[in-house]
Amino acid sequence: MAAASTSPSSQPSQIPALIPAPAGWTYSGCYEDTRARILDGGYRVAQDMTVISCISICLGNGFSFAGLERGSECFCGNIIKAGAVRKTEPECGMPCAGDASQRCGDVWRLNIYQAQARHLSSSSSSTGPGVTSHAPAPLSLASNPSNVAVSSSESSHIIWNH
Repeated sequence: MAAASTSPSSQPSQIPALIPAPAGWTYSGCYEDTRARILDGGYRVAQDMTVISCISICLGNGFSFAGLERGSECFCGNIIKAGAVRKTEPECGMPCAGDASQRCGDVWRLNIYQAQARHLSSSSSSTGPGVTSHAPAPLSLASNPSNVAVSSSESSHIIWNH
């Protein structure tokens, strides 16, 4: 059996569009992933993966970064690990499994999106009549990475560090 390739797949003649980041998110760029994972909060594999579905998965699980890899993989985290290497956009040109007009990374390449602070969970306090201030709630990674929740079905696999 041949060893798995760790380089990006051959690029199609036309790379899918980089869709604008949804409201409350910014595009951080194309990054090289590693076996240790540069977004290590959890991941999901789904044959209907899109940029929006990955962002929804990560946001719904309290993460501030969402990364798409290999067309159908979504990785989440609260930081991009130190030492992560930025790559050129054409290296993240694999179509998303759920919408071939969108980019979902490539082999060992992640398209990464970051939540803007005001769109994360927030706490509110009243500062006067009709005025409310919002402060971002603190985010933290799991303190015990040995507790891993695993879920799977025919169309998707989910692993979250808790």
